[in-house]
Amino acid sequence: MTWHIMGAGAIGSLWADRLHRQGEAITLVLRTPEQLNAFNCSEKSLRIETLDDKLTTFHCEALLAKDIADSITHLLITTKAFDALDAIKSV
Repeated sequence: MTWHIMGAGAIGSLWADRLHRQGEAITLVLRTPEQLNAFNCSEKSLRIETLDDKLTTFHCEALLAKDIADSITHLLITTKAFDALDAIKSV
């Protein structure tokens, strides 16, 4: 099973970390080609500093919403509330 996380900010990153620790596959759903390019330049890694001051880095996939809408089975929306409806419509 793959969890798709839309909204790769603080909350989305924390969810990604927790799901990754449980052995789940993670795909970040990004809005713009610029965000995707920036992620790919970071060695396709998500770097998380947790509340207990531990630094976690793990590799995950990131794709644009328009490229994966048909393959999503588990979607976690962690955008700001005012962006949530547009985020859902994008997939």
